[in-house]
Amino acid sequence: MLGEVVIIGGGPIGCWTALQIKMRNPKARITVYERKARYERDHVLSIKKASFLQWSKGGEHNTEFMRAIFGAQAILQIADGKSPNIDDIPNNRLAYWRHLPRILDIRTIDFERILKAECLRQGITHINAEVKSPDDIMAAHPACDTFIAADGAHSKMRTAIFGKDSLTTRDIYPSFDFNWVAVGQPTLLRINTFDKLGRPYAENIGMMGDNGKTHVNERLIASWAEYAAMPKATFKEPLIVTPDAPFWDAMPKSRRYNGRTLKDDFYDLVRLRAQHAGEVIDETQPIKLSKVPLSQYCAKRFAKQVNHNGKTRTWYLVGDAAMGMPFYRSVNSGLILGAQLGYLLSTRFENKAAIYNHFTRPFRIAREFINIRRTEYKILMYKEVWRPLMHRLAKGPLAPLVKWPTDWAVKHLKYGKCS
Repeated sequence: MLGEVVIIGGGPIGCWTALQIKMRNPKARITVYERKARYERDHVLSIKKASFLQWSKGGEHNTEFMRAIFGAQAILQIADGKSPNIDDIPNNRLAYWRHLPRILDIRTIDFERILKAECLRQGITHINAEVKSPDDIMAAHPACDTFIAADGAHSKMRTAIFGKDSLTTRDIYPSFDFNWVAVGQPTLLRINTFDKLGRPYAENIGMMGDNGKTHVNERLIASWAEYAAMPKATFKEPLIVTPDAPFWDAMPKSRRYNGRTLKDDFYDLVRLRAQHAGEVIDETQPIKLSKVPLSQYCAKRFAKQVNHNGKTRTWYLVGDAAMGMPFYRSVNSGLILGAQLGYLLSTRFENKAAIYNHFTRPFRIAREFINIRRTEYKILMYKEVWRPLMHRLAKGPLAPLVKWPTDWAVKHLKYGKCS
């Protein structure tokens, strides 16, 4: 029988993992440590419906959780200002799960709030404190044999337990992230842009906060030449975007799209969003630019047994501490891995660390890498073949036959954030 479990990191994946363990081990004593009293990231997560499948198998007393998830979905509000009608759904967990969209968009803070409320109902202890080292937390819980690191991509626990070279990383696409604040609640840009912009983009529109402002993120896929020409720009130290910023001059022109530059695409995208998405940029806040090489990474091991004061303790990794995936896959991977770990810890197998490393890890990585490769090739085909072709056709005599059906299709898509 599972006794005590300590989880480092109380974000969505840490809370989800705690709940998955508690659902299968009601008598387990679970403590979650989180250094921040309130989760600060406020963007919109894209979660596949299938990622909630493990929860839908829970008892009927978990209906309230699925009802809260259904009621918090944000995509309809961001797309066209509509909210889901929760009163039309029968009040049971499977009905809520069945009526979720294939891809659910939900604010990070809403998801974290719902998970924490469920943790409280299930008797899971939350402690707001920073865990500085594995030794400190193992000393604080001398009777605990099971520790889980869910402390994010820059996991201190992973580095301390597994070493500084514990990750395998692969860069996929170079991109530029533009972030700004809008007044009110803008919507998604539901028009085709292949005849207007020279680069594909993906947008992530937040939900309006209590201050009447919304965070907007527009990611433009770039070339490696453009990426190299752009000066250093990180999320912590971004460049400030203005029409006369000097970094624009270093950007090469696109031969495929009639000499368009990154500056042309960005400001045209801003104008399109003002015209078609009801966006008003808050001019008191700067527009920030970061360079992002979309990457995937995974830890070389997901579990490790360590000796502390003469006692064997087992450490497990979940969420971004274990693996990070682009294209909105990280949260889905984290939910699935957390559910799998919860199931594994509830079994009677002796060497759970070896199973997690040699069975769960390779299958999870293979599945995610296949998903990423599939998305990568789709983007490549769209970027190198389909989009340039549509751009040429839209400039010729066949333009009406090309633009009308594609504009109609994008406008009537229920979901989708790229063009």
